[in-house]
Amino acid sequence: NNRGPDPGDFSTPERVLPAGEVYTTPTESCESVGHYSWGYRKDEVYYNPAFLKHNIAVNLSCGGNFLLNAGPDGRGRFRSPARKILRDVGRWYKSAREGLTAQGLGALARFPSVYQTVDGDTRYLVLTGNVPCSELELAGYPDLISAENLTYPGDRLSVANEDIYKIDFFPHAPRVCNLRNRPGEVQVLKLRCVPGAEKA
Repeated sequence: NNRGPDPGDFSTPERVLPAGEVYTTPTESCESVGHYSWGYRKDEVYYNPAFLKHNIAVNLSCGGNFLLNAGPDGRGRFRSPARKILRDVGRWYKSAREGLTAQGLGALARFPSVYQTVDGDTRYLVLTGNVPCSELELAGYPDLISAENLTYPGDRLSVANEDIYKIDFFPHAPRVCNLRNRPGEVQVLKLRCVPGAEKA
């Protein structure tokens, strides 16, 4: 890796986020559940699970891998705060994994806190910050037919394809509707497009 005397064949940034662009080299980023130590520390200050989810989502959506560390004590036991964090992040990752492990495309130019991944005719939106509004226009998705929230399956998302502007200055774009803002939470949306259609 790049921590030796030369650049190596892959990068290993520590506690660093990409600037919204896809990694150009194989990359594995790493973070610990504790702020001060990568091992066991009796009086550790722990990160908020939302912070860790955000870092995981951004790195994976840009095409990287992510290593989340937790340090046990001398008997191999994890402290209660670390266990709670790992359970919380694990439950979220299980629901979001499908979208996070698809091919990373980086952030949307118009909404830098919204990332994209893709797997064949299925695209995913990874919402890492506040949702800007209850509807998102997606100019690069002309053949969008359905949407669902993987992390909050109870949400009733819908897709609207009518041209609301009706003037050439604003190109037609389908919209994902009924989005809910959840401050501090990372949401992953699954978007289905017409099979075999060419994507922008």
